[in-house]
Amino acid sequence: MEITMFNKTYKFDYAYEIKSFIKAIKTLKNEISQSFVLSYEGFSLVTFLESETLYHDNFGDVICEYLHEIYKTSDYIRQTIFNVSDEDTEWTAQRNKDLNDVWYRKLTFKPEIQTMLTNEIDSAINTASIMLEKENIKNQQAKDAAEAQENALLEGVLWEIEEKDITDEGGKTKEYIHNITINGTTYIFKERNIFDVGIAITDKNGLIDVSDMQGDELRAAQIVIKYGKFANSSVRM
Repeated sequence: MEITMFNKTYKFDYAYEIKSFIKAIKTLKNEISQSFVLSYEGFSLVTFLESETLYHDNFGDVICEYLHEIYKTSDYIRQTIFNVSDEDTEWTAQRNKDLNDVWYRKLTFKPEIQTMLTNEIDSAINTASIMLEKENIKNQQAKDAAEAQENALLEGVLWEIEEKDITDEGGKTKEYIHNITINGTTYIFKERNIFDVGIAITDKNGLIDVSDMQGDELRAAQIVIKYGKFANSSVRM
């Protein structure tokens, strides 16, 4: 998923990233009409629009480069920004009175430039909002499907879990004993995090092998694998 704004492409993998982007550019839209300081000293072009995306992009620099591509009359971005802005000459004079040159200027984008920039932002907000809605629908559908699968797997099942504190080479850890009763038959599995190995699920014969299981036994094993205590952990299985 990606959105282009001010000739820059922003890429997203998750819905929360799109949501954060929308929030940031809505703030940016409100800042477009505000005054800012154009600096002729150091590496920073401007001291405004400091909103950042998840990718640490300074929107101020992005906008300056965008305007320079459209309105440049020389190779100097600062000159372009000055040309498309109105200056607070009183502030500029006061700020630089003890300096040997005009190093700082207080500017506001001209009204037509503000309109152009806010239109670009509005377009990005609209695109991102549509994208977010689609992603939310997709995520909800996936969630509903997962819940339906879980409900089907657990329907008619009696599942009891016993928790034990144990110690292995890695120190203190947990062991869970799952007693799963399906159609009158109880299947017992142990689930634990083995030091330097990962999650292990065993039955009376040792580590389980689902390829050798079928019917209710396989269903019971799948319950532990999918929904056991360590099922959502980052530890390898």
